[in-house]
Amino acid sequence: MFEIGNQYSLNYIKDKLEVKDGNNMLMKGKIFVGICLEDEVNFIKPNIMLVKNGNLIKKIGRDLAGAKYPIKLFLKSHQQSKYEYVGETEVIETKTAPKKVKSTLQKSTKINPKDFSRLVYLNMP
Repeated sequence: MFEIGNQYSLNYIKDKLEVKDGNNMLMKGKIFVGICLEDEVNFIKPNIMLVKNGNLIKKIGRDLAGAKYPIKLFLKSHQQSKYEYVGETEVIETKTAPKKVKSTLQKSTKINPKDFSRLVYLNMP
């Protein structure tokens, strides 16, 4: 379905995973089947996914924190229009303590720590 290192459009990814809704958190029913992240927007290298503050995304972040199964991971940078498939990932741990979120995110000049409520640490393929 996907080959590591190849790039795919979000619509193609959603079509192949049979997902109709969602931007970067792709779910089939209540199961996460794919995560599409953009460097320095909702992902910090080497393995931190950022969850914003809105009520719906906070709930999705909580649900993702409890996911104990492999999820397909796609990454892109600002210069790319497509996502690169990097393999399957699993959630290692999450942090929601404001001090931990702030101290981790203040290292990035492009990200405002106040915009995020959760850090999700991924087991990178």
